Formats: sequence, C-alpha cells, structure tokens
Amino acid sequence: MAPARTATPRRAWPKAVAALGEPNFRLFWVGLFLSNVGSWIQTVAQGWLVYELTDSSAYLGAVGASRAVPLVALSLVGGTFADRFDRRRLLYATNAASAALALALAVDTWLGWVRPWHVLATSFLAAAVLAFDQPARQALLPALVPRELLLNAISLNSMTFNGAAILGSALGGALVAPIGTGGCFFVNGLSFGIVILALRRMRLPSGAAGSPGRPGGSLLGDLAEALAYVRRRRVILALLVTAAGTSFFARGYQALLPVFARDVLAVGVRGLGWLSAAPGAGTVAGALSLAALGEVGGKGRLLLATSLGLAGTLVGFAYARSLVLAALLLLLSGAFSILASATLQTLLQLGVDDRMRGRVMSMYTLTMLGMMPLGQLPLGAAADLVGAPAAVALGALLAALCVSGAALWEPRLARAR
Repeated sequence: MAPARTATPRRAWPKAVAALGEPNFRLFWVGLFLSNVGSWIQTVAQGWLVYELTDSSAYLGAVGASRAVPLVALSLVGGTFADRFDRRRLLYATNAASAALALALAVDTWLGWVRPWHVLATSFLAAAVLAFDQPARQALLPALVPRELLLNAISLNSMTFNGAAILGSALGGALVAPIGTGGCFFVNGLSFGIVILALRRMRLPSGAAGSPGRPGGSLLGDLAEALAYVRRRRVILALLVTAAGTSFFARGYQALLPVFARDVLAVGVRGLGWLSAAPGAGTVAGALSLAALGEVGGKGRLLLATSLGLAGTLVGFAYARSLVLAALLLLLSGAFSILASATLQTLLQLGVDDRMRGRVMSMYTLTMLGMMPLGQLPLGAAADLVGAPAAVALGALLAALCVSGAALWEPRLARAR
C-alpha cells in the first residue's frame, strides 16, 4: 500500500467518523460532499426537464443509458490511467471537465436552446469523464487513511454521493421553480471547484498519489493482466457479479422517480425532491451505523443480507400509494444500498494488490456506475409497457436472483471477512 498521511497528529474523533481525523481525508470528504450536493441538484432538475420536454418514461431511461456506454467502454481504461499516473492530477482534470459540461448545459438552457438530445449528449460526456474520475478517486482513498480505518473511510466516502442526496435532492426540488433548471445546472458547475480546491490543499507524501503500476507497459497488456487477475480470484469475481446484478436490475429505479412523482403518487416536483432525498437519508443512517461498528467480521454475510434487503424494499416501494410510505421504503432501500456497497467495496480494497488497485476498482466503477444507467433503458421501456411499479418490482426480483446465484457459485463469498 502506498505511504499515506502527513505526520500531523490525529485528534480524537468519535468512532463513527474516526477517518475524518485524518486531515487529507477530511479535505477529500468535505470537497466531494459539497460537490455531490450540486450533482444531486442537477440530477433532480435534469430529470424534471427531460420529462417535461418529452413526457416519456423511455426517454428518461435513455438519458440513463447514455451514461452507460462511456462507463462500460472507458472504465477499464480509466483504471489503467489511475495505476499509471498521479491520481490527484488526474482528479484535477476530471473535475474541471465536469464543471465545464454543467456550465455549458446551464447556458444552453438559459438561452432557450436546450433539446432532449442536448441532455443525452451532456450525460454521455459527463459519464466519459466519470470513467476516469471514479477509479482515481477510489484508488487514492487507501493513501488517505491507515488500514484500520479503511472500512470507516469507505462508509463515510459513500455518503459523499448518496448522503448528499438528502440535501441536494430536496434543494433540487425546491430550486427548480425559483432559479429554473439552468440555474440548478450552474450551481452544480460551480460545486466542482470545491473539489479542486480541496485537492490542492492536501499534503501528501511524495509518491502517495502516484502510480504503483508499470508505467512502461502497454495499455492492452495492463488491461489483459487485470482481467486475468480477476479470473483467478473467484471471490473478487463474485463480488463484481453481485455489484453488476444489483446495479443493472435494481438501482436504476431512480430514473423513474419523476414518473412516480407525477403519475403514480401525484405529488409534483416538490414530492420528487423528497422521493429523491429519501434514499439519501437512508444512506446516511446506514453509513454511520456501519462506520460506528469499525472493523467487523462476517462482511460476506452482511453483503448478501443487505443486497437482498435492498431488493425487498424496492418491491414494497413499487406498490406504495402514499408519499409517506413510499419515502419510508426508499429510506430503507438507501440504508440497505449503502451497507451493501460499502461492504462490497471494502472487501475489494482489502483483497486486491496495490499495483492492481486502479484497474480492479475501475471494474467496480463499471459494475456499480456503468450497469446502473445501462439497466435504466430496458427499465424505462418496461415502464412504458407495463407501468413503472411493475417494472421496478420485476427489476428488484431479478437483482435478488443475481445475488443468490453469485453466492451459490462461489460459497466463499458468504464467508468473506
């Protein structure tokens, strides 16, 4: 593992947030949290804009699918970059590019030029940037905290995206009316500057953010090495299959929240904000609970139980017919989701060699972030055919089958610690 942390003594922090006692991680966490509040504001505004422009569930799914193509195609390349180059410099570039895309969409909307395909194109390009951003971000994380705080850090780091949904989604629903969708995109564009500032303020030892890989090797050779590495380690492969199945079939339900808000529950854009925020509230509760536990055994069993819990709560949400019940079930789904994803990522981080970390974590990016928008296209089409509730329930049941199948194929998954 790369050397990490400055020599600055760590103050005593509560156990649930112990990793925030590390100055570099604290900067990283605060920057990402505030930036992701902006991203959730844009997500809510963008979904509302697209549904207003098209009145189509399938088009909402297409926006999600437009993110899948570059994530699937480029994530492994992004992981190779994370193993070859300084990860902090790579994050400078990805955040600057993300800011430019959000600001461009804001101007497009303000000028009245925006069309549905503009949103598709922006989503495609933003996902291409994300394919390089996520592996570098995840590979940098172990350099910011000691090993004994890794699960705590991963749990807290997961909150920077999922937990920001509480504030960002509620703000998105509240801000669309007063500042418009273009204003929401502008706020998101500015938020990426906070991450760049946080990265600049980090004090990392020489080489801590650098490449443990083979900078002189070929790109294809590095990719082939990573694939062979995963094939030889069945538990890692089973973890990635679990992530892919839940992401493709279950997690894409968020693309259909505008349909639930307007047509199923009839609660409008403000209700959409609360529906979008509810899973984020669950992720905060779940992540803090997991972080407070510290280093725990039985991670494999925890992963399987929470993955199946996610599927069950989504089936319940699909058929809820009141805003309160729907939001409560989404809150529970958020808690199960963060417990499953943080546990899965911890098992990957602990089980992978440091020189392969960027490439293996890029496969995690592909499964967790690439499969989710890819699954939104058939989910949106199914919603147009059989209705959004039936489509979400069916996807959740298929996700449960994938998780169960992975555990049966590799029994050591349930015993992973």
